[in-house]
Order: sequence, then structure tokens, then C-alpha cells
Amino acid sequence: MSVPLYWWRAKPNFGDQLAPIIVQHFAKKEVVCSEKPNKLIALGSVLGYAKNGDSIWGTGLRQEGLLSKKLVVYAVRGQKTRNFLLEQGIECPEIYGDPAILMPMIYRPKIMASVEITILPHYSDNKLQYLGEQAKLPIIHASESPKTVIDRIVKTKILVTSSLHGLILAEAYGVPVVLLRQKSQVWEPHFKFVDYFLSTGREDQTLWDISIEESVQHIPNIPKPKPIDQEKLIKAFPKDFCNKFS
Repeated sequence: MSVPLYWWRAKPNFGDQLAPIIVQHFAKKEVVCSEKPNKLIALGSVLGYAKNGDSIWGTGLRQEGLLSKKLVVYAVRGQKTRNFLLEQGIECPEIYGDPAILMPMIYRPKIMASVEITILPHYSDNKLQYLGEQAKLPIIHASESPKTVIDRIVKTKILVTSSLHGLILAEAYGVPVVLLRQKSQVWEPHFKFVDYFLSTGREDQTLWDISIEESVQHIPNIPKPKPIDQEKLIKAFPKDFCNKFS
């Protein structure tokens, strides 16, 4: 039997497509997308889709909101998610990390950085895409496959992104990156970005409403992420849940 796993599929988005890749690697089993109760939710900002009986590993909240109460939590993306779960009376260990940080253990392309600046907009961020096109810079589209996105991130010397998983992957692979957002994107809550920054020992490092050229100049002043305890995150992987599907 395949492991039931939830990931967001409403639109092609490389960040969400990382979930089955990572879970299959650590579970050593095939996965199937499921929206029914008693499934695994791992990676992404999809904790709000959890139902009673679900197991949680490394995912986070998109924003604060109503949650199912009967969850088995192994790890969450960051402190903001954990604090909210505790406020709701849901037990949550102090184990942090978006599983996307583990991708270099799974896929390590041998590519030399040869592009100066690359743009990776969130799939809904038309403004950053427009700025990239005006500057005639190469653009990575969120609809590209995870491995293609990683290849193109590794190929660039600087990444400017408004995508959470663009930021996470760039930092995981050691590529200088800046998170550039527009305050007009009020529909995309900022909760998840702060959640990730806190998990890496930093306050919010987002830059708002400036040009690509200005954002790149800020990179030397952006603190490097404090390494997340990957061994602790891997040890927390819900093997007991996955082993039920043999």
C-alpha cells in the first residue's frame, strides 16, 4: 500500500511537489495524494488542511485559523506554527524545519554558477515577474519541475524571489538569496515567511516594494541562516505511521 500524503495540487507549484519526493525518500515507500483523514502532511503551508487523525511532519501554517484538534505532530516548520498549536491545546514537540532543507541529501546537481541574477516569483506574483522581464533577467517559473527549479537556482550567483520554497532551496544549496515582496500581496499572508526565518535563528529579513537592483545590494547585510538540526528533523520522521502501509 502507498503512504497517504497530502500536498496542494490546485496549481502546478514546485514547492508543493517537493513533498512526495522527500517523503518517498525517507519512507522508502510510494506515496499517494489523499485528502481523507489519517494521512501524513509534510512540507508546505498546508497545516490548515489537516483533519482529525492526521500526522504532521515539518509543515506549517499559512496563517492562524481553525484547526482540527486530534493531530499527531512530529515536527513543524517554525516557532510561530508551534506556538499556535500549543495555544490550541495541540501537543507539539520543539522540533523545527521545513523538510525542503533536506533536498541536498536527495538531489545534488553538479552545476557551476554561471548566471549573475535570476528571478523566481511566487506563482501569483505578477509584479516581480514584470520587474524581471523589464530588467531582461532570466525567470524561473513556479510551474517548472522541482529538479529543474533546483538546477536553475544552483546555476545562478544571486536569486531574487518572492517564493518561500525558492528562499528555502537557495539557502539549502548555499546560493545568495533575497526575499522581495510587494505589500500589495495582502492575500498571501506573511506568517509563513516569518515562521521560516525564526526557525533559522533570524528575525524577518523580507525586503518590501523596492527594485531588484536595490534588493541585491542588501544581500551582504542579510544574516546567514543558523543551521537547523537536520538530524533531529530526520529522526522525527514518522516511520511508525509510514510502516502501517506495507
